[in-house]
Amino acid sequence: MTRELRVDAVEAFSRDFAQLHGLPVPLAGSHCLLNDARSSGAFGSVHQVARVDGIVPSRAVLAKIYDDSVLAGVGGRTEIANRQRQLLAALDGHPGWVDILLAVPFCLVEGDLDGSPVLAAFMLDLAPMGFGESPFDRDTANQYRRRPPHERIDLAFRLAKQCALLEQVGFVHGDLNPENVLADLAALDVQLIDFDTGAVIRRGDERPLCPGKADACLPPEVKGSGNVGPLVDVSRYTPAAERWAVGSLVVSFILGIHPAFFLRAISRTVLDAYANGPFSWPEIDADGPLFTRLVPNRLAYGAMRADLLALPAAALELVRRLFAAGTDGELRPSAADWVAGLGSLREPPHVDRVLAEPLVILAGDAVTFSWATTNASHVMIRGVGRCPAVGSLQRVVSDTTTFEVQALGPYGAHSVVGPRVFVIHLPDLEAIRLVPSPPLLSLPEPKPPPELRLPGLRWPAPGVPPGWPGHMSLGMNVGSSARRRRSRVRDEPSRCPFSG
Repeated sequence: MTRELRVDAVEAFSRDFAQLHGLPVPLAGSHCLLNDARSSGAFGSVHQVARVDGIVPSRAVLAKIYDDSVLAGVGGRTEIANRQRQLLAALDGHPGWVDILLAVPFCLVEGDLDGSPVLAAFMLDLAPMGFGESPFDRDTANQYRRRPPHERIDLAFRLAKQCALLEQVGFVHGDLNPENVLADLAALDVQLIDFDTGAVIRRGDERPLCPGKADACLPPEVKGSGNVGPLVDVSRYTPAAERWAVGSLVVSFILGIHPAFFLRAISRTVLDAYANGPFSWPEIDADGPLFTRLVPNRLAYGAMRADLLALPAAALELVRRLFAAGTDGELRPSAADWVAGLGSLREPPHVDRVLAEPLVILAGDAVTFSWATTNASHVMIRGVGRCPAVGSLQRVVSDTTTFEVQALGPYGAHSVVGPRVFVIHLPDLEAIRLVPSPPLLSLPEPKPPPELRLPGLRWPAPGVPPGWPGHMSLGMNVGSSARRRRSRVRDEPSRCPFSG
C-alpha cells in the first residue's frame, strides 16, 4: 500500500548534498509516493520514497513523517523545522560534511499526507549501502569482540570523525546511543542518525529538545538523583556533557562493550566516587562498593581485565581521562581528542629500537637482542621468524652478524637493521697440541776462551785446572804482585815491566 505526500513548502534544503549523491529534489507542488512504514520511532514513522513526480529515484530515499501529537510537546513543527534549518546552515559552511554525515536530512518540507498537514524530512536510505544496526546486542556483541583490533579501531575512528564535525559546527546531538548508530561492518563504516531534536549552540544556552534514552550513554550529570525531582534535567545537557556520550560510543566500538560495564551504576554519585578513588580505569576493588553486583558483568570483568589493560597507550590514556573527569564534562576528552588519539593508532608501524648486548662476543656465546615497535601487530626477524611487537630473545652466534627487524601491521611495514655483533674466534688449543714439535737443533760445542798471556805471566797457571782453589789464589796473588809492581813503578819508573 502506498500513500501520497504533496509538498506545499520547502523549509530547509542542502543542494550540495542532493547533487553529490544524485538525489531527487522535492519542490513546492511535487507529489511523492511513499511505501508502507519501514519503522517507527518516538517522533514519527519512516517510509521509502517510491516516486517523486512519477520518477523512481536513482538512489534509495527515505521520508520521515513526524507525528504532530508528539511534536506538540517539544514546540511543534516550527521548532523542529528551525533546528533542521540551523543544522544544515551550520554544516554547509564545511563542504566536506556531505561525504561524512550521510544520514542528515537533506530536505525538510511542509506538506499534506492523506488530507492532513505534516512535516516530512527526506534522507538517504543507508540500508542498500550495507548499513545495519550497531553490533552491541547480546547476540552480536561477542562475535563483534572477536574482530581484529584494527577493524574495531577503524570503526571507532569513523564515528569520532563524525562527532568531531558536529562538535566543530557547535551541534549537540542529544541522543547519541547505539540505537542511533548504523554500522557497515564489511566496509568498516558507521553513520549517526536521528538529528531531529539536537541544538546548534550559538548563544550558549541552547539545549536539545529532549535528552534521549536513559541508558549508559546518557551523561550522568543529566540524570536525576533517582530519589526526588525529574529523572532527567535537559538543561544540564551541554556540549561538555555530550562528551560522555561520545566517549561511551567510541570506546564501545573499540571494546565491543560499554567501558563502564563493571561499575555498580552509571550515576553522578558512582562516577564521581570512582574518579576520586585510588584506581585508574579499568582497575577497581572487586570487593568494594563501586563494583557491579551483576554476576555476568563480574565474570566479564575477570575475563576482559587483561585485554582492557592491553589497549594501545593512546586509547588507554583517553579512556582514563574520560573516567578521571567524573561528572566534570570540561575535563573529558573532546571528539577531536578521540580523532587525534585513534588516528595515531592508524599510522604505519614503526620500529622504535633494536638493541644487541654485548656487541663483542666469543664464538659460541649468546647475545641478547631486544626490540620495540609502535602500531605493529607483530615483527618478522631475519633468521628467526615471527615474534611479538615488543620483546627480546637470546641467540648463540658463531659469526659476526646483524639482525633485521621488520614491523608489520594493518597499515604497512617498517624495517630496521640492528647493530652489528662482532664475534671473536679463539685458536683451537686441542689442534695445537696435536701438531708435532720441530726437531731440536744441535748446537756446536763451545770453544774455550783463548789463553790470556801477559809478560812474565800465563793465565791460567799451567797445571792448575780452572775452578781449583789454587786457581783462585793464583788470581789473588797476581793481583797482589800487580799492586807491588805499581808501587815500584812510582819509585823506579825505568824498571817497570810494562813500560815500552
